[in-house]
Amino acid sequence: MRNLFLLCVALSLACTAAGAQDRPRPASGHSRAEAAVPDPFSRSRVTGHVLVGDSAPDFELTSSAGGDVWLSRLRGDWLVLCFADDRQEFAELGPMDHELERMGVRMVAICGDKPQTLRTFVMRQALPFEILSDATGEVSAMYGFYDPVTLTGRTGIVIVDRRGIVRLALQGGAPAEQVVELTRYTLAAFTPGP
Repeated sequence: MRNLFLLCVALSLACTAAGAQDRPRPASGHSRAEAAVPDPFSRSRVTGHVLVGDSAPDFELTSSAGGDVWLSRLRGDWLVLCFADDRQEFAELGPMDHELERMGVRMVAICGDKPQTLRTFVMRQALPFEILSDATGEVSAMYGFYDPVTLTGRTGIVIVDRRGIVRLALQGGAPAEQVVELTRYTLAAFTPGP
């Protein structure tokens, strides 16, 4: 009798196990309904913004000229960081680069395109400056020039002094002449007089 009872229990367990194998199992211990819900953190991105008086966040980006550029290695120069989502925004900035150069300011253009695309663009437009590739958008996001909803960059300008301190941050575009004038006023405000 005891053997018959053990045999029934064993068969019952075997049938239950066989039935469970026939059913598809949800992935990673979640039900199908839970598995269909997107993870809100799967697209987490770096976000931030810079304020006047902050140290400019350091970055390393690949240039249209082929090498890597670190912001920290540009210390000692006044910089105008120009952010854009569309490389076409830089087509009109050639004369601005010459004006900034006369003032002792270096322009650093940053765009979301890949380095090879930017290299071709710089050559076709005969631009006198290089463009840095921010293909992931992370540098633009650190500076507050990235839209996480549309996953695109935003236009903006940041002026950084010789010590790496942000002296002006402007979201949105401005004509080249206005950027030159803003740079001139910023230099006058933060450069000690005689």
